[in-house]
Amino acid sequence: MNELLNHGFTSNAIKSDQEEINEIACHYYQEKGKLVRPTLNLLNIHVSSLVHDDIIDNAYTRRGQQTTHVKYGYRQAAFSGDYIIGRSGQQIIKFNDLRMYQIYSSIMENLVNGEMQQAGIKKKKKNFQNQMDQILKNYLLKTYYKTASLMAYSAQGVGILFNQEQQNQEQLFKFAQHLGISFQLADDMLDFTSDSVSLGKAALADLKEGNVTGPILFAIQEIKNTDEGKKVIDLIQKNPQKMSQEQIEH
Repeated sequence: MNELLNHGFTSNAIKSDQEEINEIACHYYQEKGKLVRPTLNLLNIHVSSLVHDDIIDNAYTRRGQQTTHVKYGYRQAAFSGDYIIGRSGQQIIKFNDLRMYQIYSSIMENLVNGEMQQAGIKKKKKNFQNQMDQILKNYLLKTYYKTASLMAYSAQGVGILFNQEQQNQEQLFKFAQHLGISFQLADDMLDFTSDSVSLGKAALADLKEGNVTGPILFAIQEIKNTDEGKKVIDLIQKNPQKMSQEQIEH
């Protein structure tokens, strides 16, 4: 299995006749950091989402290396992300099972929904104090769309390929859904507890990009009625980038 997941396998799965596309599209497959490994063909969907995420967030590094758009330019990066999505669909068709393509379509739909949810959370933070509960719900929904649904549908796809009963497929889906949400919560926590070297990107990047994530949202629930909590809420509404390290640790 490890041999199937190496750079050579994934390169062949998205191989293009154009050398420039090959180089750009394979950029994230070369990194040594964590790549969530869903079923083999769905890995490509994950990588394409990383390319597009980094463009939207204007991120400079991912796991210690330059992001695709920084290295190759915005247009080329966007094209490579779109190309990987197209190749993913071609690979999934080879299963000759409509259910697998339905899974692929659901994942793509959810990824877009997740980006829209994240954009909505940024807008709502201007009225953070009055919408905290709704923002938290939106964060969890965004987490499902952008991370957990990929894992959940991938697990369900494995159940389908191994001819599991419907009940087992649903259990696989639910297990991976909870795993995905837990994974994202832990990953968001690293933004506050790790340094730039271990993260491979700037620490506190989420706050600097204006993203209010789970660790902040859950912490606010505990201190929202205190003087410190009110100060933090005010900063989130005005400019979360200016929160001090002391306030974050508190």
